[in-house]
Amino acid sequence: MRKKIAIYYFSFTGNTKTVAEYMAEILSRYHDVLLFPICPAKKRSYWSWLFLSFIPGSHVKIDEIFLNDPLRFDHMIIGFPKWTFSCPPVNAFIKMMRGRVGGDVSVFITAGGFGEEGYLRRYLSRFSASGFHVRNTLLIRRSEIGKREFFDKLSPFLSEVMELSLAVERGRIRASSRLQNYGFPGEGI
Repeated sequence: MRKKIAIYYFSFTGNTKTVAEYMAEILSRYHDVLLFPICPAKKRSYWSWLFLSFIPGSHVKIDEIFLNDPLRFDHMIIGFPKWTFSCPPVNAFIKMMRGRVGGDVSVFITAGGFGEEGYLRRYLSRFSASGFHVRNTLLIRRSEIGKREFFDKLSPFLSEVMELSLAVERGRIRASSRLQNYGFPGEGI
């Protein structure tokens, strides 16, 4: 049975968008998937975003058009970049979605610096306090995205989302073989 999956993401540099699009491509082979960018109502420069990211819990106005009806989805995936202390568009998203989330949620973060584990823990607390049931998480480094080295991390994350029964060898799920099953070539992507 095909599930309805929504992927909500905020991406300033395009890294998070790249990962979200790969997820959608893989998941759409088995489920009905829709991508929804989290769009700030006002365009800001990198330096403006950096300043706002130093303020924990800060948020900015975001477009409501993208929200659709989250209760019609079986699963939501939310992706965003790791900034200094906060990602203002995602904080606004969490606030907007409070009480509107129906099922399980998966969260992925793209990061280029340091401290991403603590950042993720703080966001998991925010999601939980707003009624989100986070089922699984994924951290992807910016360097892994540029070289397409994140596929091995992506596969187990999506397998849990899809609840697929995949080949197991010696008690471990083989991520690389699953990616090939999904149509992703091996080395040299």
